[in-house]
Amino acid sequence: MAEVHNSTQNAEASYGPSVSNGHGDAHLKPTDQPQEQADQTVQNLPTVCKDCGVLDTLECGCKENPEDQCGWGKLEPDCVQKCHNAKCLLFCLCFMVTIQGMVVNGFVSSSITTLEKRFNLSSTQAGVIDAGYDIATVLVLVFVSYYGGRGHKGKWIGVGTILLGFGSVIFIIPQFTTGLYAAQEREDVCVLDSNNNQTDFCQSPDAHLSDYFYVFFLGQMVQGFGCSPMFTLAFVYLDENVSTKESPLYTGIYYGISVIGPALGYVLGGVLLNLYGDIGQVDISSVTISPDSPSWYGAWWLGFLGTAVMSWIIAFPLLGFAAELPGALKIKEEKKKSNSTAFDSNLMDLGAAMKRLFQNATFVCIVICDAVEGFLVGGFIAFAPKYLENQFSMSASQASILTGVVVVPAGGGAAMLSGFLLRKLSFSCANIIKFGFIVLLISFFCCFGLFVRCDNMPFAGVGALQPGGYHESASNMTLECNIHCGCLQDFYNPVCGDNGVTYFSPCYAGCLTKNILESDNYYNNCSCVQFHSSGLMNNSMTKAKEGPCSTSCTLMPLYQVVLLFLITFTFLASTPTVQAILRSVQECDKSLATGVGWVAVRLLGLIPGPIVFGAILDSACIVWGEECGQRTSCHQYDNERMSYYFVALSASFKAVSSLLMFLAWYLYKPVPGSACYAEDATGEEVCQL
Repeated sequence: MAEVHNSTQNAEASYGPSVSNGHGDAHLKPTDQPQEQADQTVQNLPTVCKDCGVLDTLECGCKENPEDQCGWGKLEPDCVQKCHNAKCLLFCLCFMVTIQGMVVNGFVSSSITTLEKRFNLSSTQAGVIDAGYDIATVLVLVFVSYYGGRGHKGKWIGVGTILLGFGSVIFIIPQFTTGLYAAQEREDVCVLDSNNNQTDFCQSPDAHLSDYFYVFFLGQMVQGFGCSPMFTLAFVYLDENVSTKESPLYTGIYYGISVIGPALGYVLGGVLLNLYGDIGQVDISSVTISPDSPSWYGAWWLGFLGTAVMSWIIAFPLLGFAAELPGALKIKEEKKKSNSTAFDSNLMDLGAAMKRLFQNATFVCIVICDAVEGFLVGGFIAFAPKYLENQFSMSASQASILTGVVVVPAGGGAAMLSGFLLRKLSFSCANIIKFGFIVLLISFFCCFGLFVRCDNMPFAGVGALQPGGYHESASNMTLECNIHCGCLQDFYNPVCGDNGVTYFSPCYAGCLTKNILESDNYYNNCSCVQFHSSGLMNNSMTKAKEGPCSTSCTLMPLYQVVLLFLITFTFLASTPTVQAILRSVQECDKSLATGVGWVAVRLLGLIPGPIVFGAILDSACIVWGEECGQRTSCHQYDNERMSYYFVALSASFKAVSSLLMFLAWYLYKPVPGSACYAEDATGEEVCQL
């Protein structure tokens, strides 16, 4: 518009003077004929963008309406207007959702065991902390979706990102309000005729550390409040500012990038746990324990600090985007042309809108299907590292990193691939749902590949290696060889005997002395190692090494392939699900529909999923820990039962989700006012993709 203004000034200079209206605006003389000709000439000039030179401002990414400029209040720099488009918005949203995934799904999950040890938390408390995020999201998601969908979506998302940063800061407060971690190794060897008890520990000041449970829960709740717009308003914000044809690609990219965050969180979380927890406060050279030691305390909090800073940084550009990007009005008009009914979103009542949604059979089936998938994804992601750790004798750090490495190419790539396919093939809404049904059905058959497992390693006091013979689900650590040692199950410090048997601790192995050889801890004069070797091996075997015995199972690569296919076909259905929801409801109900969908996913899926998975896996536990007379966490699982439970749970829920997607396809009818409600000459549905 600057060039048009300059042309006006040139016309004034050529055809005559002008008068002022008192506000600095020049007006042409009405009686000056040459001036009228100049004015007509100016009106006929094409509109030229001053930034890129394109004639049509809607196409070039510039807007004539000042309200649609990129900026913060009155600050609207010209240099940022070039970035005021859908591609830059997608980049900022992807950066934001990556941070969200890193902290909520990555760092929290990878640090749970460290928090349990450092702050005396039970596994139940840790589970409640993990669910705090989804509980908060459920409480506000419908409100945010309905009112945020009718407001400035960019500002709702930006404020939510700021809250995400504050939630991360709250979560790490306990690290800085407690004393230094007492890195003391316990010898935990057999002391003959001892009378050990836990009275001193249970009455020590450290018992109050469990009260920090409420701080962790509050941090997760604040993060949940902040992230509520990210998977409801963000999809609609993108959909409203790109063409119907481009929407699946943008949705697929956004969904695909959202999977990268948790993967990065798992990988970086595993790496950070190799750093000492009180780094910067103590002399690292004075720390005598290594990351392989059960007493090790990793720097779990560093990841949260970094994501808090990044959240506040990305919130700044998100708050600068206009409610409607350049070109949005033109896109909206094109979408209206494909609908046979007009609508006024300002007149829509929340109750009436909810009634419309729940009378839509296709929408209901898709939402329930999404919740069932959320149940599986939430439970599987939460316990995948533990599953790998127990099935294939991996360390917690290795299992966490491997989970992240597999999730990145499988989940993220599949979501983006499905978005690309939907855009390339220009599917109708019915065919989008059909595509989702096919990939879910394939993922159902992939579940049976989870039967790939390793055999149980011999564990003293469990199964055949316990007094009275084999008992499938019972365990008894106290044996004839350690009955006089006074051992307790409050401290899990497994050792591997020379006989290939794993013991709960050096004390339960009957070891009397300890020595360090090349930074590894070895235990000698272990009576139980000799006891279990009698008649089987050389009974001179009396040594044990710190750590559980490693497995000779070589099925890990095969399991990774199975896991890759399962995750790929699971996330291939993610973009079709979102697109089907957006295309099967009226335009004015999009924000509410996505909000209702995500409430259902969390209420019926992500919240109960990890709890049910945990309960089922606990039923496969054969060695429990104890503290202050209370059962704590599981230390050893029955691999066979754990595998069967995983397959049964996954396959049954996959069957339900596949059936629901089939019903959504079978019952689908275009809804008047939806993006796919149009008819061609034959009367068939046409979706403007």
